[in-house]
Amino acid sequence: MGGLLTTWIPLALAMPARAGDGDGVTSRVALGGDLKNFGLVTFPYENPALEAAGLWPGDPQGQAIIDGRLKLRLDLGQTWRVDFQHAVSTVVGSAFTLGTTGAAATAPELVDLTWTVPEDAQATTSTRIQGRTDRLSVQGELGAASFVVGRQPISFGTGLFFTPLDLVSPFFPGTIDTEYKPGVDAVRVQVYGGLRFEQQVVAAWVGDCVAVGVGESDRCEEWGVEDLAVASWSRVTVGVSDIAVFLGEVHDDEVAGLSVASAVGAVGVHGDASVTLPPGHLDGRDPTEDVYVRAVVGADWRPNADLTLSGEAYVQTNGATDPADYLSQAMGDRYLRGELWALGRSYVGLSAAWQVSGTVAANLAAIGNLEDGSAMLLPGLSVSVADDADLSLGAYVGLGDRPDGLTWNSELGFVPTTAYSRMAMYF
Repeated sequence: MGGLLTTWIPLALAMPARAGDGDGVTSRVALGGDLKNFGLVTFPYENPALEAAGLWPGDPQGQAIIDGRLKLRLDLGQTWRVDFQHAVSTVVGSAFTLGTTGAAATAPELVDLTWTVPEDAQATTSTRIQGRTDRLSVQGELGAASFVVGRQPISFGTGLFFTPLDLVSPFFPGTIDTEYKPGVDAVRVQVYGGLRFEQQVVAAWVGDCVAVGVGESDRCEEWGVEDLAVASWSRVTVGVSDIAVFLGEVHDDEVAGLSVASAVGAVGVHGDASVTLPPGHLDGRDPTEDVYVRAVVGADWRPNADLTLSGEAYVQTNGATDPADYLSQAMGDRYLRGELWALGRSYVGLSAAWQVSGTVAANLAAIGNLEDGSAMLLPGLSVSVADDADLSLGAYVGLGDRPDGLTWNSELGFVPTTAYSRMAMYF
């Protein structure tokens, strides 16, 4: 990693900032990046049955991650842009550490632009190096339409803890670093009608294999609509309210949704809702799953300039009603591919963010399962140690009935306490 930085920094200093073509069209190159270090320690609770089977540690487990990212942006005139970002992550430590850092994150790839050392490394490998081209896109304008082609992040909706409309590589609410959402290979077209209307159409690859890659074993033997996410997002602004309609086909599911963001006095309010029709409900096949609904409503309030309070309530009709069913629920396709994370049916999320001083910020968040009574606390502290560097400390604390062997007694009671640190430097 040191060699990587010594290469990046001189390049960044030597790169010309602007170049003209003599006709008034200006090109601009921006080169930068960041280096982050994460440290995690998980303190497991006692589970003799899993310990005896070698599936659960009896002692605290640690993990360290060094994550470096090179960022290159090329502006060609006023309307064309090329974005490139490559991240390299070194992960060292226990595979039992249960914190979610956001580093070394991956997403489905149409074109294989990820490498690992050793080549057969898995997420459970104790020491591995992973490199991934996380952004590689061309953006331009054609008349009233703008478009982005290539690897890019895709997000929809307004949810903070719970995201019914964010169906492509969403973050888990406790993710330590959400600065970069993993990019996916996609085509996105946007058309604006003044300041009050936006129409967006997206087609993204979400398959579990690659169409273009070096390794034959990872290539798709065949692929179809179940490997794509195609969505339409139509947003209109009425007064102080943004109202959007979502229509999409994601992994062969038909999804319709509604999103609203507004304000009531000094309180910001938002809500997202989606209805998902699994395969078979519209195409004449025998459906194997029921139609289900996901919905979130939330509010944000700033009682003063230094304090922000937020809250959300969430329901999903496809969740398990009995903790004994959580394990089988977690083995479902939507969970394994990261589209869903909540196993139950009804939840609440609360957070408070306090700007203690110009350089110190504190926050406390909590997520609760309203049916089994479990919760997760997420305290955190962030300190700006320099103009281009900051330090964060925090923890995940699971509260609730602990599991008996493989039998879950509560959802968030399964989560052991994990403490973390994050140091980030930008150049």
